[in-house]
This record gives sequence, structure tokens and C-alpha cells, in this order.
Amino acid sequence: MPTYQVGDLITGGLAWTRPVRLGGVQIRRNFGLRSDLVTMPLPEVSGTAAVPSTVDLYVNSTRRSSHEVPAGPFSISDIPAVSGDATARLVVRDALGRETVTETPLFASADLLAPGLIDYSAEIGFARRNYGLESFNYDERPFGMASARYGLTDRLTLEAHAEAGLDFLNGGAGAAFALGTLGIGTAAVAGSRYGDESGFLV
Repeated sequence: MPTYQVGDLITGGLAWTRPVRLGGVQIRRNFGLRSDLVTMPLPEVSGTAAVPSTVDLYVNSTRRSSHEVPAGPFSISDIPAVSGDATARLVVRDALGRETVTETPLFASADLLAPGLIDYSAEIGFARRNYGLESFNYDERPFGMASARYGLTDRLTLEAHAEAGLDFLNGGAGAAFALGTLGIGTAAVAGSRYGDESGFLV
């Protein structure tokens, strides 16, 4: 799912980086090319059936699926994507019509990547100056940037970012992680150097 762009562009990045306007070349992963691909980890619910039963799954009071399960433990991992917090209700119904109902809180976020997925963006070119004031004004010094995200587990996505130019270097790493049903936490640390000056962020 790579996308290539040549000309004026805006660099990719992460929540803790700053996009830059460049005249140059970009390659990035574009999940929008695959409308069937769900990039975030999907929640999973499980339960136990004493006898062969039918399991109806409701998410926020809307029926999403129905499954025939054998006696014993079962799990449902193909829950339709929901963003934010939700409540899953499992209705287990046996052949005699007896029902067992359980409710489980769910949380899903596009800030997390499914395990094994990689999202990236890389650019090289010349920084655009005086955007909106001058139509052809670029810095003469070349500049490069790259960002990447990797879904390590359902609950942890790793991030990295690097920038380089003449007498300039900037890089950092971060992570997005699930906090149960409370939400998503993020953390990042980065450092930079330009000539004799340096800086950092946490």
C-alpha cells in the first residue's frame, strides 16, 4: 500500500512531531487504499456454554452478530470495529431457550495498530519558505524526515521519528498503549541538535 508523491508536499509524522512543507519526494503507507483493512486491534470477548448454544453479540445495544458454539469455552474476535468505549453484551441461548447474559466493557482506538502492521512516511527535499506569501521560495539546504509506527501487541504500538539536514539532527521514540477501558496513554522522548545548540522533549 505505498503511495509516492513528487512536488510540493506536507511531511507525515506522529502526534508529538511537527509537519513540514517540502518540495521533494515522499513515500508513505496509505491504508486508505484498502477499504477492507481494519488497522486497529479489534476487541475480543469470551464466555462458556454448558451445552451447544447460540451466542448473540450486542455492542451498545445493537445486535452485531450471531454464532453457533459447541459446549465449552468460546471466544469471538471478529467484533465489528468500534472507536472509543462501548459495552458488549453476550446472550447465550441453549436449545431449550434458556439464556445467560453477560456484559463486558470494550475500548478500541485508531491510535493503536493491529499486531504486525507498520505505518511509515519518509520524505527528502527542500523546505518551503514563506508559504502563502511567495510562490517559489525554497531553502537551498536539503532536508530529510522519516516516521514509523509498529503494532507490537493489541495493547502497544511503538513509534520512531528522525529528521536530518546540514548541521541539524533530530530524533525520538514513543509509544501508544491501552489503559484498559479508560482510554489510550502516550509517551515520547526526543532530542535535537542544530550547530552548537541542543534541545529535548519528554
